[in-house]
Amino acid sequence: MDRALLLFALLPGLHAQVSLTPSIPSPARVGQIVTWTAQPSDPSLRYRFRVRRAGEDFRTVIDYGPNNFFDWTSTDHEGFFEIEVSVRGIGVTKVRYEMTSNITGSAPVVNATSHPLVFLYSAPACESESRMRVRIETAGEPPQFTPWKKCAAGLSMNFYLAGLHPQTSYTATHIVDTGTVFQEGPAIPFTSGKETILPASQTLLRGGQGSGLLLQSDIVKNVIATDLRGNLLWYYAKPVMLMTQPQDGGTFWAIAPNQTLREFDLAGMTVTETNVARVNEQLAAIKKPAIAGFHHEASRLPDGKILVLGTLERILSDTQGPGPVDIIGDMVIVMDRNLQVVWTWDTFQFLDVKRKATLGETCVSCATLAKSANDWTHVNSAEQAPDGNLLISARNQDFVYKVAYENGEGDGHVIWKLGKGGDFQLDVTDPNAWFSHQHDARYSYDGQEITLFDDGNLRQAADPKAHSRGQSLRIDETNMTAQLLLSADLGVFSSALGSAQKLPDGHYVFLSGFLPGNKSLITEVDSSGTITYAMQTGAQQYRVFWMRDLHTANF
Repeated sequence: MDRALLLFALLPGLHAQVSLTPSIPSPARVGQIVTWTAQPSDPSLRYRFRVRRAGEDFRTVIDYGPNNFFDWTSTDHEGFFEIEVSVRGIGVTKVRYEMTSNITGSAPVVNATSHPLVFLYSAPACESESRMRVRIETAGEPPQFTPWKKCAAGLSMNFYLAGLHPQTSYTATHIVDTGTVFQEGPAIPFTSGKETILPASQTLLRGGQGSGLLLQSDIVKNVIATDLRGNLLWYYAKPVMLMTQPQDGGTFWAIAPNQTLREFDLAGMTVTETNVARVNEQLAAIKKPAIAGFHHEASRLPDGKILVLGTLERILSDTQGPGPVDIIGDMVIVMDRNLQVVWTWDTFQFLDVKRKATLGETCVSCATLAKSANDWTHVNSAEQAPDGNLLISARNQDFVYKVAYENGEGDGHVIWKLGKGGDFQLDVTDPNAWFSHQHDARYSYDGQEITLFDDGNLRQAADPKAHSRGQSLRIDETNMTAQLLLSADLGVFSSALGSAQKLPDGHYVFLSGFLPGNKSLITEVDSSGTITYAMQTGAQQYRVFWMRDLHTANF
């Protein structure tokens, strides 16, 4: 019997003894982190934490996992909240808690957070028909702005201030848009703190005078943001395996240690979290195979659902070789807002398992059923396409697939595959024009193109002087043709990793993330493929995002 259930059976009434204690007695201020601790505490127990504003529905913050504590605060408005813990097999308890405004009069205030480069700006309430944002200024730099927020009658307005240079003086001023006039508050001075981590070296090679910042996901390190000259602006204090996507509103998705899927905010507070064990429980309940771990992709879909990739492993006979062969595939998993699995896509079910990896890749460290496994698909990105289906990049198949997701109602069949030997006719005759071992295949921000990083492993195997490329293709799904809009030689060969992004001005940003000497290269090119910006980083990187600010996912 499970130890938690045994405790429950031996101690009748224990369910009534579940308690939840805040580190700060109610009330606390908006933005003030409160650590909630549940009892009983036992490493074999599993705890789920949910939060709601009084009168609203609960939202799962952390699904059933081994930790009996979590950190939480309200960063929007004051009010009454309910915090709930469910201890599996033991019981559930709820605590009512009040968050109070930082405003005591009519003047706005700036308060420090637990992050030295993130502050909380609090302003008095504004009329409900209006909206507000904050301007942040320092000498010698263009002003920054937070996104607009709708005013809520009678409630204070609160904004994270982020993207700050360490130990620098700033002023913050809120702006209210009434619909007819803009009203400004006073300029509130504050000074950013000293960083507590040092990022990998950043060497500017070309350019650096444009606008925006670079959000960088180092491998098994801290996520960082720098300006275009490589100066630190922000970081996540906890190392992660991979940071996969930023989200509008200033949150970020990552694959964290111990096979944890996590969304966190600018101050480092966990917003959403689950784990492989919990997801496998749900997969078993709907008769789907278990995954060995999360990898490569996690993001929030347009309707609020959550997408993540998982590893599958099977031994199949006489399929990719004589006799039994261990094969590594992938699963796309979609969860609802409360981390419950609602849709899956299994490469073993929908792809041709007899088609081996194009370079015959094998994997020793990822094999659990044999000494080594065929690294068959190696899916490394997945996103929802403009038509509601999914775009999925399988590195070791050299294909980008569109599969029938249909906003969660699809049966998962492959609609088409893009790549050499796929379903599209390319508009050039060069046999080397097609990508291989690609990463980060995505529709551009306007939904008109598919951009990707062409690692180029097949070309490099034939020609050791071959470089990786940044590519963009326009797809005609009626005539099944592909127009190669861009194929930029990036001057280096990255045998793994990489990312791609199109900017609103028609330029493109590509990451060559796996270079000799533990380095990576961030490159911007114009529409003709001419390099306009380049920065080298002294770390291997998974993805890089050129962002307007840390609150806005798309530039």
